[in-house]
Amino acid sequence: MYEDKWRRLRIWTYSSYAMFGLGIPIAFALSFPTFRGADNYFVPCWFGASVLVSSVAASFRCPRCNKPFFKPSFLAYSGWTKKCVHCGLPEWSADAPGRKRDRRSGNAS
Repeated sequence: MYEDKWRRLRIWTYSSYAMFGLGIPIAFALSFPTFRGADNYFVPCWFGASVLVSSVAASFRCPRCNKPFFKPSFLAYSGWTKKCVHCGLPEWSADAPGRKRDRRSGNAS
């Protein structure tokens, strides 16, 4: 039921990890011969893009209540939470609690 939205969160989260993790070695490789140059263009662009992608992942909306999943208020942020701070939907849950699944077919009833 919520798989598509969780997939989007996973893509944005992994993209932010990859962008941050790969940016440092790329900046070093670009500036290696002279240790100049990468800080002029690449580092500010990389940092801005990392902040942008991380912000998109952090502002993920809950599939059930459509409120920010990780943000209880405007300035607060709870990135390590395992459930929605508004409705309590567990992270990565496939269905709404209380719905019965048919064991043979896997369909919700």
